[in-house]
Amino acid sequence: MYTKKRVLILIVYHFIIATYFTNSYSQTNNYSSYYSAISKAELAILDSNYTESYFFYKKAFKTVSSGFAKDYFNAAICAAYAQDKNGVVSCFSQLALKGVSLAYLKEHLAWKYLKNDTILAFFEKRIFEQCRKKYLSEKNLLLKDKLLNIFHIDQDIILKKYPDAPKRHFNNIQTLDSLINIYGFPSEDIIGVGDSLETSPSFLNILYNDYAKYYEYNKFFNIVKMAAIDGKLHPSLTAFYMSSLKPVFELEATAVYKVSIDSSQVNDLNIKAKINKWVFPIYSESHLLKINNNRKEIGWEDFLSYQKKVIFNLKYPKFIFSLSGGASIYICNQEYIAERYLANVDIIEGVK
Repeated sequence: MYTKKRVLILIVYHFIIATYFTNSYSQTNNYSSYYSAISKAELAILDSNYTESYFFYKKAFKTVSSGFAKDYFNAAICAAYAQDKNGVVSCFSQLALKGVSLAYLKEHLAWKYLKNDTILAFFEKRIFEQCRKKYLSEKNLLLKDKLLNIFHIDQDIILKKYPDAPKRHFNNIQTLDSLINIYGFPSEDIIGVGDSLETSPSFLNILYNDYAKYYEYNKFFNIVKMAAIDGKLHPSLTAFYMSSLKPVFELEATAVYKVSIDSSQVNDLNIKAKINKWVFPIYSESHLLKINNNRKEIGWEDFLSYQKKVIFNLKYPKFIFSLSGGASIYICNQEYIAERYLANVDIIEGVK
């Protein structure tokens, strides 16, 4: 027989379950507002204001049918620090609905923070199982396998250097185009993010070559651009591939970088002091205006705000801020190349 306290707990937890499973279907999508609120949430993290951060995360999630996995990941940490246990479970549930495994969630900082709380035990025994079933039944896992095969084919072409490599690349890109025409852009809502929260889908790697640029007059440039605007691909990922597909459309996806070169090849002492260290580029006001206008087109935050977050992420990697290209390492073999990268930068102190 249940005690009154036990019955009350079960009622509250079942209410939580109902909220999680209806939440995704009761909202319209406004990704412009979503990106804006997420940016404010992340900036609040930089100030260690986790209560304010979680407020903005909740505000963001109310503007769309489903947020990005990385945002639920970060929001769970903020909810834990803000002592919002239901908020942690809400974020974990959304991650589970996207395919994140229980084993991965148990390594999450918020799980460790609340590890002895009964709400986590209830999540593990009841909520996660329901989320997992929903993921397996609703996500297009067949499409996910097809996209993974596209990635494997791309890697095979690169590694084995076939004589007809250009044709193979073209056919592989054409296959991706066909799948997008049939299913729409493979967003997290369609294929999930996998057991270990894949923030950068592997199939996108095939866009990082010259063959993609020349496919149907650079068709994929507009595809990934619209994916960001429509909330199907995170803007920072979009920027990375857009910059590859059309370098003249400057977005500066790389916020910080390290130039790796043998110090014996560098004579300039000013340059030598900056090699093999994390640095951040300093841009002119006119260049910032140009790239920020381009970033605004895809709903992305201004460059300096993004740069602050990437620097923060280097120092405190428990949050997911920097996605593809945010922090890069450039390998050089000649001094003049290193000098070009290090001419107008500052060293980031406190990171290796």
